[in-house]
Amino acid sequence: MEKKTVYFKVTGRVQGVFYRQSTRYTAQNLGLTGFVRNLADGSVEGLAHGDGQSLAVLLDYCRKGPPNAQVEQLVERFLEEAELSAWLANFSAAELPAAFLVLRD
Repeated sequence: MEKKTVYFKVTGRVQGVFYRQSTRYTAQNLGLTGFVRNLADGSVEGLAHGDGQSLAVLLDYCRKGPPNAQVEQLVERFLEEAELSAWLANFSAAELPAAFLVLRD
């Protein structure tokens, strides 16, 4: 099965409600790799890589999140290899290894 990569950003009440942790757990259980992190603006962003069916399940989860979350918007964008390389270039050398270990540890 072809592997795909999706970037997503979620806004609403998504910090302090275990959104990031539960998304990470869901992605791990689906066999996906990538990362998920809180942003200073109160949103959560992530990048996930894996088979299309597992990514669809993850994105469905992201639309609702855990019980105490209130998702206002989910923005998702599937990235081509060149776009992914450009996106990853925005990480510093110190950030990049940690980012990709988040879903693997």
